[in-house]
Amino acid sequence: MALTGPRSSDVEHLRDGRAVLKSGKQHHRLSTRTANRALAQALAEKHHIAVLEGRAGLRQAKPVLLSVHITAYVAHTAKTNRSSYKDQAVLDRLRDSMGDRPIAEISAFHIERWKRERADIVSRSTVNRELNIVRGCFSRAVDWGHLSASPLRTVRSYRVDDARLRVCSPEEKKTILDAATGDLRLLARLTLESLPRLSEALNLRRDDIGPASITIVRSKSGKARRVPVTPELRADLLTRCHAKGFIFVVGNEGQPPQAAAICVAFARLASSLGLNGIAHHTFRHTGATVMVANGVSLRADQVIGG
Repeated sequence: MALTGPRSSDVEHLRDGRAVLKSGKQHHRLSTRTANRALAQALAEKHHIAVLEGRAGLRQAKPVLLSVHITAYVAHTAKTNRSSYKDQAVLDRLRDSMGDRPIAEISAFHIERWKRERADIVSRSTVNRELNIVRGCFSRAVDWGHLSASPLRTVRSYRVDDARLRVCSPEEKKTILDAATGDLRLLARLTLESLPRLSEALNLRRDDIGPASITIVRSKSGKARRVPVTPELRADLLTRCHAKGFIFVVGNEGQPPQAAAICVAFARLASSLGLNGIAHHTFRHTGATVMVANGVSLRADQVIGG
């Protein structure tokens, strides 16, 4: 059947953008170019779907590829987040899984498929952590106007059982402190006594060290908290401080080392001593546990640990 619009002689008048046809007095949109009611409705629904999918309607901006958005997002997070290198690795795996397509074409189905693929390789708790990075990436796409809604709004994290936190025994703690040297030993002592995260410890500067406390700045949020420090640890931190301000540095440029390198160094040290499951973050658990055992209130423990 040919799609032809109503002749002017057949149109009685226009009302609300619809033509009132003399034949049967039926209302059909003129834009459908047909007087067939069923066909007009089908064409209108097809156009409506195209508008919702961004293929019709107002002129659309050039689609933003996933790789382009990932580059912009990581550059944005790198300004305030020292662990943004993790974002790059996770998002690159996401792109490899679903292909470098426009982000507007990515649906919850693609995310769920990536989730299942990752769960076959790593633990579900790891998938949940990576999923939080992906959520942040697509939430930023919404903020920047690339998407009207995030495809992750219906994606749920895996339910995982609470695992027992690894805490060093007094013997294990002494073994590691005796074997560690240089920055590793000082980082371990700092974490045991003041509970900073690794990124927070590496970001510590001379100006953050006070007479009886140190100021720890959260890398991701920028929030600061003051925590007590022993005179011995304070003296060792000031002695280690570089001329450019940072306490822990690598090379001659006075810049702190990468957190990933420190994690690997701690893991290798623990492995060489025959201690399994111990990383730098284990000292944070251990220090918090020791504080509570020595009479520090849970609330104070929470404040010190941030």
